[in-house]
Amino acid sequence: MSSPPEVLAEPSPDIQSSGCAADSTAPVALVTEETARRFRALFPGRTDTFGVSVLTGKISAKGKHEADSYQEHRALTEQDLLKHLAGERGVGILSARRDPGEGVFYCRFGVIDIDK
Repeated sequence: MSSPPEVLAEPSPDIQSSGCAADSTAPVALVTEETARRFRALFPGRTDTFGVSVLTGKISAKGKHEADSYQEHRALTEQDLLKHLAGERGVGILSARRDPGEGVFYCRFGVIDIDK
């Protein structure tokens, strides 16, 4: 039986999320290169592309912050990940990947985002 996953950081009660990852800022003390390295190890995805969400400043009729989302066709850098963890920019790792020389795609993680 495997042990439960390690908690990287406890959520801060002072953080009020609008439903957009880019708006969920983490306390600055939690945003370190070590934290970024641990997130990268927990969420290994494609290495050639990733998703980006940037808040538009608009609020929808349902009261949610709106964001423009798109895909960047390059590797996710340490700087990208640090900005994401600091709440400056939302990124989405594409979980289906294939190792070099392999023809089969596989997934090492899955994430579900449930809004109220």
